[in-house]
Amino acid sequence: MSKGIVERYDIYLPNCSIRPLRGSDLLQCEGLVQQLRSVYQHPFYLANSFESEEDARETLSQLMNSSDDVELLDECARRLFEWSRANQGVVKRCRRDLVSRTQYTLATLNTTVQLSASEAFEQIVQSEPKYALEVAKKVVKARKADRSGGSRAETEAAERKRFALELSVLIKEACLPVVYQIEQLDNQNVAWERIFGSRRSKTLRNRFRAWNKYRMWLVASTGVVWPRDIRDLVNYIEEMLQVGAPMSLHGELQASLVLLEQVGRVPESRQLSRDVTWKSHLSAWDVEQEKGCRPRGAVPPFTVAILIALELTVCNIDIEFYRRAVAWVMLVAT
Repeated sequence: MSKGIVERYDIYLPNCSIRPLRGSDLLQCEGLVQQLRSVYQHPFYLANSFESEEDARETLSQLMNSSDDVELLDECARRLFEWSRANQGVVKRCRRDLVSRTQYTLATLNTTVQLSASEAFEQIVQSEPKYALEVAKKVVKARKADRSGGSRAETEAAERKRFALELSVLIKEACLPVVYQIEQLDNQNVAWERIFGSRRSKTLRNRFRAWNKYRMWLVASTGVVWPRDIRDLVNYIEEMLQVGAPMSLHGELQASLVLLEQVGRVPESRQLSRDVTWKSHLSAWDVEQEKGCRPRGAVPPFTVAILIALELTVCNIDIEFYRRAVAWVMLVAT
């Protein structure tokens, strides 16, 4: 609002000189100004509350007591109307500014955009990575069904997009910090694909498969989708090793955990992959893996009896062709 109209808020009644005011009248006018100030928070609202001297008199009559001097009421109404006319230009400028700002804030003035149920549902679904994932799966399936198959670059791009979105679903499910950053972007589905940088489709596929197995165990065991601390990681590896899982399981899980924490923008102080105790377990499992492996060296050669049997198999035309082919390959390999 204009500064001029604010400065005249306190003086528009006592300072007009249409009729000399007595001391008691001045006190009543000052009290009336305070009442107007409490009712109308800004002079702009007061100036727009009446259009004529009669309207001004009616406004003042609601604030003054019935015992007040009627002549004083008329005089105050005239002075109030004169004040309004004197500040008419300022009031119009304020009104134009308000209308101009209203044109750009219609969404915040309790105006609702009418959307159909299908349009609202489509907007919600398209902002989810699961929607883009289903589209990517259909593209990959259609390309596999096509005999031409497309070029290697197209196949790589389709596979990379698919597993990037698969991992994005896991990240959003776990509510990692990167989710709130991507929600501020306009094209969220493209952002979900690009947060994995230049990693290849095979890398993303291996990371997804390793973490998806762990996630299924985590949901069944603890009812959560993200490890609470290292106990959820250690318990999983120990349990899987007892049922005969490969010793490379802990390395695959660590690689997946590092990827998800880095891409998910988890602070370093809260990254489980950097925990000292967890790294100690990884080192211990590596040592156990080396002890359990066979010593490195050349493969022991076939015995003479095996070689003779292979030669007889290759030369016997009564045996199925694929068996003879396998025997020939074994002979060539020796």
